[in-house]
Amino acid sequence: AQNSLRETPKLVLDVIAKSLDRDIFTVSNQEVTAEDINLTHIRVSQNGSDSPVLKDHLVSDPEAPVVAFVERDANIQAAAKALVSARFSLQGKAPYAPDVVLVNEWVKKDLLRALVQQSTEFLANAPNKSKGPKSALLRDAEKDDSVHVALSGSNGVILDVENRQSGLLRHKVGETTLIVHAVTSMDDAIDASRDIGFLAVAYVFTNPAMAKYLCQFADTAVSYINQIPTKLLYSPIAPVGHPPQAGTNNIYQQDFFSHLKPKYLTKSATDEKLNKIMSTASSKELSALDQDAIKRLPEMKRKLKGTQLGFFEQGIVTSLVFILTTVVSSTGVLGYYGYRYLRS
Repeated sequence: AQNSLRETPKLVLDVIAKSLDRDIFTVSNQEVTAEDINLTHIRVSQNGSDSPVLKDHLVSDPEAPVVAFVERDANIQAAAKALVSARFSLQGKAPYAPDVVLVNEWVKKDLLRALVQQSTEFLANAPNKSKGPKSALLRDAEKDDSVHVALSGSNGVILDVENRQSGLLRHKVGETTLIVHAVTSMDDAIDASRDIGFLAVAYVFTNPAMAKYLCQFADTAVSYINQIPTKLLYSPIAPVGHPPQAGTNNIYQQDFFSHLKPKYLTKSATDEKLNKIMSTASSKELSALDQDAIKRLPEMKRKLKGTQLGFFEQGIVTSLVFILTTVVSSTGVLGYYGYRYLRS
């Protein structure tokens, strides 16, 4: 722990130290190596690691991008409220706040209007920040001709980035700046997100069926549909390979810090049978066991292939039925009028 306002306050460390056994908790002012511990241990690294990640170590990638997807059928006002609250809360430093919003081009203007409205309401009671030097992100935005400013203030900035190749789309945001980029379709959104990188989380605002398709092909550790969990905003990025727990959104689970040590109190039926055979070892029982082992297994009932029509087969059958119905109807009408013509 370092003596810095951005690190864990000393008061919190003192409370933890008094609550736990001194044999299991200590605070070090310098990096602790494996040689210092010299025991089997689990290392939790929330700020990443330059050394090889061992099997039992829990290492997070703090630079993992977070992307939100807003489709045409999304509830724009609800999506804007969730995005603004996540990005502008905690001074924009929440690791799980959205770095980039990929919005369908048909609703981009509606989303930008909603974001500006929600930002104005959200930041109305926020204390004004004193003007300081511009961040590297904002300096890069000023140099990018494809960037349009939708909202600019001391408490928050909303940027509309048009160029897909802009470095702003691959920037891990740590301030109250929300970046919006338009996409032409859901597939285009998936491709754009893959260009950004493997996502720590994807926030998808659309109907469940479309969300299932997008989440299936997006490279992301976890997805949330029509929501941004508040608890997640207060958490560091989850360890690689261990997404937040379902239901609780906890990023660390008890299983991570324990090893299985099963204890069996009763014998299995197979073991009882084998013990009986081993104790008697008569030829009759061994022969019965042999016959039981080579007994033919019951045949599994499988569904016959071709009994169910696939998507394309259903389309072909529907088309044939439609054509056949049209031909039969036309033939009937022609026959009717032909019959009347011959009778006249």
